Amino acid sequence: MLYYGAVLFASGCVIGMKIHVSKHLHYVLSRIGWVPVVIFLFSPLHGIAQEIHNSHPPLDSSAPFIASTSKPFAKLMDEAMMIMADGMRKAPMDGNINHDFVTMMIPHHQGAIDMAKALLLYTKDPQLRNLAQGIITEQQNEIQLLKIWLQQYQNSHAEPSTSHSTPPSFASPIGESRP
Repeated sequence: MLYYGAVLFASGCVIGMKIHVSKHLHYVLSRIGWVPVVIFLFSPLHGIAQEIHNSHPPLDSSAPFIASTSKPFAKLMDEAMMIMADGMRKAPMDGNINHDFVTMMIPHHQGAIDMAKALLLYTKDPQLRNLAQGIITEQQNEIQLLKIWLQQYQNSHAEPSTSHSTPPSFASPIGESRP
Protein backbone atom coordinates (compact mmCIF):
# COMPACT_ATOMS: atom_id res chain seq x y z
CA MET A 1 0.00 0.00 0.00
CA LEU A 2 1.22 3.48 -0.83
CA TYR A 3 0.39 6.86 0.63
CA TYR A 4 0.02 10.06 -1.34
CA GLY A 5 0.02 13.53 0.16
CA ALA A 6 -2.14 15.68 -2.06
CA VAL A 7 -2.90 19.35 -1.92
CA LEU A 8 -5.94 20.39 -3.85
CA PHE A 9 -6.58 23.95 -4.95
CA ALA A 10 -10.27 24.58 -5.47
CA SER A 11 -11.98 27.94 -5.54
CA GLY A 12 -8.97 29.48 -3.82
CA CYS A 13 -9.17 26.98 -0.94
CA VAL A 14 -6.27 24.75 -0.07
CA ILE A 15 -7.25 21.33 1.25
CA GLY A 16 -4.56 19.05 2.65
CA MET A 17 -5.34 15.36 2.32
CA LYS A 18 -3.56 12.14 3.14
CA ILE A 19 -5.03 9.45 0.93
CA HIS A 20 -4.54 5.72 1.33
CA VAL A 21 -4.05 4.26 -2.13
CA SER A 22 -3.96 0.58 -3.11
CA LYS A 23 -1.39 -0.67 -5.62
CA HIS A 24 -4.12 -0.98 -8.29
CA LEU A 25 -5.34 2.56 -7.70
CA HIS A 26 -1.72 3.76 -7.66
CA TYR A 27 -1.28 2.21 -11.12
CA VAL A 28 -4.43 3.88 -12.44
CA LEU A 29 -3.51 7.26 -10.95
CA SER A 30 0.01 7.03 -12.36
CA ARG A 31 -1.57 6.63 -15.83
CA ILE A 32 -4.35 9.24 -15.67
CA GLY A 33 -3.04 11.53 -12.92
CA TRP A 34 -4.91 13.33 -10.15
CA VAL A 35 -6.46 16.00 -12.35
CA PRO A 36 -9.44 13.90 -13.56
CA VAL A 37 -10.08 12.73 -9.98
CA VAL A 38 -10.06 16.29 -8.65
CA ILE A 39 -12.29 17.47 -11.50
CA PHE A 40 -14.79 14.69 -10.74
CA LEU A 41 -14.82 15.48 -7.01
CA PHE A 42 -15.70 19.10 -7.70
CA SER A 43 -18.00 18.49 -10.65
CA PRO A 44 -21.80 18.39 -10.74
CA LEU A 45 -21.54 14.66 -11.55
CA HIS A 46 -20.09 14.00 -8.10
CA GLY A 47 -23.03 15.82 -6.51
CA ILE A 48 -25.48 13.78 -8.59
CA ALA A 49 -23.72 10.54 -7.60
CA GLN A 50 -23.95 11.52 -3.92
CA GLU A 51 -27.63 12.39 -4.26
CA ILE A 52 -28.38 9.01 -5.81
CA HIS A 53 -26.42 7.21 -3.09
CA ASN A 54 -27.98 9.20 -0.25
CA SER A 55 -31.55 9.25 -1.55
CA HIS A 56 -33.92 6.99 0.27
CA PRO A 57 -37.64 6.75 -0.12
CA PRO A 58 -39.58 8.00 2.89
CA LEU A 59 -39.70 5.38 5.59
CA ASP A 60 -42.42 4.99 8.17
CA SER A 61 -40.18 4.64 11.21
CA SER A 62 -43.17 3.75 13.36
CA ALA A 63 -43.47 0.53 11.38
CA PRO A 64 -41.48 -2.29 12.96
CA PHE A 65 -38.40 -3.61 11.24
CA ILE A 66 -39.15 -6.89 9.47
CA ALA A 67 -36.17 -9.02 8.52
CA SER A 68 -37.07 -10.89 5.35
CA THR A 69 -35.16 -12.53 2.53
CA SER A 70 -37.54 -10.78 0.13
CA LYS A 71 -35.19 -7.78 0.45
CA PRO A 72 -31.45 -7.75 -0.21
CA PHE A 73 -29.16 -7.54 2.81
CA ALA A 74 -28.08 -3.97 2.01
CA LYS A 75 -31.72 -2.81 1.91
CA LEU A 76 -32.41 -4.43 5.29
CA MET A 77 -29.37 -2.72 6.79
CA ASP A 78 -30.43 0.65 5.34
CA GLU A 79 -33.93 0.24 6.77
CA ALA A 80 -32.62 -0.79 10.19
CA MET A 81 -30.27 2.20 10.31
CA MET A 82 -32.94 4.67 9.13
CA ILE A 83 -35.45 3.41 11.71
CA MET A 84 -32.76 3.58 14.41
CA ALA A 85 -31.66 7.10 13.46
CA ASP A 86 -35.26 8.32 13.30
CA GLY A 87 -36.01 6.77 16.69
CA MET A 88 -32.97 8.43 18.21
CA ARG A 89 -33.93 11.80 16.67
CA LYS A 90 -37.47 11.51 18.02
CA ALA A 91 -36.42 10.28 21.49
CA PRO A 92 -38.05 12.46 24.15
CA MET A 93 -35.46 14.74 25.75
CA ASP A 94 -35.84 16.69 28.97
CA GLY A 95 -32.33 18.06 29.43
CA ASN A 96 -31.35 15.51 32.05
CA ILE A 97 -28.30 13.79 30.58
CA ASN A 98 -29.19 10.44 32.14
CA HIS A 99 -32.74 10.50 30.82
CA ASP A 100 -31.68 11.73 27.38
CA PHE A 101 -28.98 9.04 27.13
CA VAL A 102 -31.45 6.29 28.06
CA THR A 103 -34.18 7.43 25.66
CA MET A 104 -31.71 7.53 22.79
CA MET A 105 -30.06 4.20 23.64
CA ILE A 106 -33.30 2.24 23.41
CA PRO A 107 -33.73 2.78 19.62
CA HIS A 108 -29.94 2.48 19.21
CA HIS A 109 -29.95 -0.97 20.81
CA GLN A 110 -33.05 -1.95 18.81
CA GLY A 111 -31.15 -0.97 15.66
CA ALA A 112 -28.34 -3.36 16.62
CA ILE A 113 -30.91 -6.12 17.12
CA ASP A 114 -32.50 -5.44 13.74
CA MET A 115 -29.13 -5.46 11.97
CA ALA A 116 -28.17 -8.71 13.67
CA LYS A 117 -31.46 -10.28 12.53
CA ALA A 118 -30.71 -9.20 8.96
CA LEU A 119 -27.27 -10.78 9.18
CA LEU A 120 -28.72 -14.06 10.47
CA LEU A 121 -30.89 -14.29 7.36
CA TYR A 122 -27.93 -14.11 5.01
CA THR A 123 -24.70 -15.26 6.65
CA LYS A 124 -23.49 -18.82 6.85
CA ASP A 125 -20.37 -17.88 8.85
CA PRO A 126 -20.71 -19.67 12.23
CA GLN A 127 -18.70 -17.04 14.13
CA LEU A 128 -20.81 -14.17 12.80
CA ARG A 129 -24.03 -16.11 13.42
CA ASN A 130 -22.94 -16.66 17.02
CA LEU A 131 -22.00 -13.00 17.38
CA ALA A 132 -25.34 -11.85 15.92
CA GLN A 133 -27.28 -14.13 18.27
CA GLY A 134 -25.28 -12.77 21.21
CA ILE A 135 -25.98 -9.19 20.11
CA ILE A 136 -29.71 -9.91 19.98
CA THR A 137 -29.74 -11.47 23.46
CA GLU A 138 -27.56 -8.83 25.12
CA GLN A 139 -29.22 -5.84 23.49
CA GLN A 140 -32.69 -7.14 24.43
CA ASN A 141 -31.53 -7.48 28.04
CA GLU A 142 -30.07 -3.98 28.00
CA ILE A 143 -33.25 -2.53 26.50
CA GLN A 144 -35.19 -4.05 29.41
CA LEU A 145 -32.77 -2.49 31.92
CA LEU A 146 -33.04 0.87 30.16
CA LYS A 147 -36.84 0.67 30.23
CA ILE A 148 -36.81 -0.18 33.95
CA TRP A 149 -34.53 2.79 34.66
CA LEU A 150 -36.74 5.05 32.54
CA GLN A 151 -39.87 3.93 34.39
CA GLN A 152 -38.23 4.63 37.76
CA TYR A 153 -37.08 8.02 36.52
CA GLN A 154 -40.55 8.90 35.23
CA ASN A 155 -42.16 7.77 38.49
CA SER A 156 -39.75 9.92 40.53
CA HIS A 157 -40.44 12.96 38.33
CA ALA A 158 -44.24 12.56 38.22
CA GLU A 159 -46.59 15.05 39.82
CA PRO A 160 -46.00 15.19 43.59
CA SER A 161 -48.29 12.81 45.42
CA THR A 162 -49.47 12.85 49.00
CA SER A 163 -46.91 10.15 49.77
CA HIS A 164 -43.45 11.25 50.89
CA SER A 165 -41.74 8.07 49.79
CA THR A 166 -38.68 8.24 47.56
CA PRO A 167 -38.21 5.76 44.69
CA PRO A 168 -35.66 3.04 45.58
CA SER A 169 -33.09 4.26 43.08
CA PHE A 170 -33.10 7.72 44.66
CA ALA A 171 -33.40 6.66 48.33
CA SER A 172 -31.60 8.62 51.05
CA PRO A 173 -28.30 7.19 52.29
CA ILE A 174 -28.63 4.91 55.31
CA GLY A 175 -28.57 6.78 58.57
CA GLU A 176 -29.94 10.03 57.16
CA SER A 177 -33.55 10.90 57.80
CA ARG A 178 -35.67 12.74 55.33
CA PRO A 179 -38.00 15.52 56.54
